[in-house]
Amino acid sequence: PDGRNLDLAFVVVQATGENPEPDPLIYLAGGPGSSAIASVDTVIDKYQELRPDRDIIFFDSRGLGLSQRLGFEECLVLALQNGAPAEQIAALQVAAPNLLTKVRGETAVYQPTPEELNFPILNEICWEQFTAQGLDLNQFSTAAYARDAVELIKALGYESFNIDSASYGTRLAMTIMNKIPSYDDAPQLRSVVLDSTFPPSVYLIRTIVRSDHDFLPQLLAECQADAACNEAYPNLSERLSTLLNQLEEEPLT
Repeated sequence: PDGRNLDLAFVVVQATGENPEPDPLIYLAGGPGSSAIASVDTVIDKYQELRPDRDIIFFDSRGLGLSQRLGFEECLVLALQNGAPAEQIAALQVAAPNLLTKVRGETAVYQPTPEELNFPILNEICWEQFTAQGLDLNQFSTAAYARDAVELIKALGYESFNIDSASYGTRLAMTIMNKIPSYDDAPQLRSVVLDSTFPPSVYLIRTIVRSDHDFLPQLLAECQADAACNEAYPNLSERLSTLLNQLEEEPLT
């Protein structure tokens, strides 16, 4: 709180009813990296039944969207301004995902493949560039995002609030739930929705290699152990292996 300031972007979609409730709903987006503000037009539709009764708040956490964004584009601009070596500029030009290209005569967003990106080098370059700008990158963390969300609610004058969270947003919500008792003059947290939970106990980088694989053997084992499922789908594991081998030799088009 005693450090430097940065700008946080937010949108308040005000309640449409004549006598709205005093506690708003704040939407915490996933990722980490998804911009809540960029998704207002699509996400707001699911809140139609709530809108007469409550304000809906969208905000971009520090480091993304419109809040002191730390993207490859911003890094590229700083590198050009600071006269970074040519090889660093070249790496950033490949990485910046908003470079425009023409697809079927229309302007589209170019998305580089992971194979095109050298993340250790890119992270080193951008850490250097943003740090040289005076940013303390250790302050861009889930704990900081949680504090920002609560301080935003306070700054907007609400005494209590509700959370709707999805994916990484649930980790942020759980961090708020854990830390809010330690905040000074914090508003009351009335309710929380955790959608597609991403708990703090899961270390994503370490588990992502297996996460798309492990659920399938678990599903097959559970089906075999369940009498009704095993009767409806006997030998499911062997049948799946046979099918995959068959598709390997004769792909379906």
